[in-house]
Amino acid sequence: MIGLPDDQRGKAVTAVVVPGAGSTPTLADIADWVGSQLATLMKPKRLILADRLPGGPARKVQKCQLVRMRGNRSSWWRLPSPISD
Repeated sequence: MIGLPDDQRGKAVTAVVVPGAGSTPTLADIADWVGSQLATLMKPKRLILADRLPGGPARKVQKCQLVRMRGNRSSWWRLPSPISD
């Protein structure tokens, strides 16, 4: 989970998902799963599929690098929200 720039909220909670070996979920599949598992207030506003998470020497995820490699805004999947934007 990272915070990415959002025009209306300042930052939006974004989940970066790395599928397991041999798994090829779509962003729609992940959004459906998230919707069935989390309460509305707990859901991230965006999902991003990634092939890896950047790690440092201690094998911790480096969120600052993750924010930098987030890619183009058109690759983000915005989850439907019952709260009006």
